[in-house]
Amino acid sequence: MRLCLLILLAACGPRRTTEPAPKAGADAGVTVVVSADAGPPDAPRALADDLPTLATRSADLLVALGDALAADGDCAVLAAGARAVLADYLDVRTAQATVADRGGGRELDAALAAHADRITAAAARMRPAIVACRGDADFAAAVTPVDVP
Repeated sequence: MRLCLLILLAACGPRRTTEPAPKAGADAGVTVVVSADAGPPDAPRALADDLPTLATRSADLLVALGDALAADGDCAVLAAGARAVLADYLDVRTAQATVADRGGGRELDAALAAHADRITAAAARMRPAIVACRGDADFAAAVTPVDVP
């Protein structure tokens, strides 16, 4: 799937067009490069290109997952809660994968350091459910997508 996406981006990625500037005046002969996909200058950046925001949203995902796994219920209920959180944060997981694919894991880790306390607390809330449900195949399948969009 990722290979298909990379091929599609390579084939249909940002197109650049070159338009000559007006020939009159001091700027005669200057070439202006315009990106057809650039959008307005104040357009929001893609989540994968905004590591501070991605780090915040990643911490939010882990907090929400920690809350879901800290809830009362058997492994099936906890698995359903985990699936719901992961579905809600699909954009974050996809952006994380994009960053990892382009070799930006260290930079994202550095941005996540600002959220270490929240992440540690979320992991502590998840631990009892993970230990209690470690032998449940449905639970394991539900939490596996944390690293895979």
